[in-house]
Amino acid sequence: ARYKGGEGRIDGLWQIDEDLIGSPGGEGKGQELYGFRFTSWGNGIQWENTASAVMGLVHYQQKYQRDAPVAGLDEAISRARVSIRQLLQAYQAVPASVLGGNINAYIKNDHAADYPGGSDTGIGWTYLRYPHVAASTWAGLLLLYQHDD
Repeated sequence: ARYKGGEGRIDGLWQIDEDLIGSPGGEGKGQELYGFRFTSWGNGIQWENTASAVMGLVHYQQKYQRDAPVAGLDEAISRARVSIRQLLQAYQAVPASVLGGNINAYIKNDHAADYPGGSDTGIGWTYLRYPHVAASTWAGLLLLYQHDD
């Protein structure tokens, strides 16, 4: 399923993206991925924020979920963790975004384009589709924090 612009937005900052390109070898192409946008005005999953947000969700789950349950929390954590592991498998790193396009595409501000110019923060810059040190580091921290489901 291809989610263009706001179609992939679910609740709050939660979003679904489709990797239309995949790794240089084509691995991961067509995968549906779950994560968080940078801001409510943004478009596209930003993976550094996703990994760090999931760490917060896991902490809430472990400490408070029994007394103050949140519907869908377990599924959101699982989907985002699976998405991060899929990215690590396909790219050997975590990209800042899986949305293609360059800075010229970002400047057009067409979130419905197949390649909108990366994940738009909504506050003046984008994260392009390149391996990202901070996203990879946060992914590693998340997997250390919660090594299994």
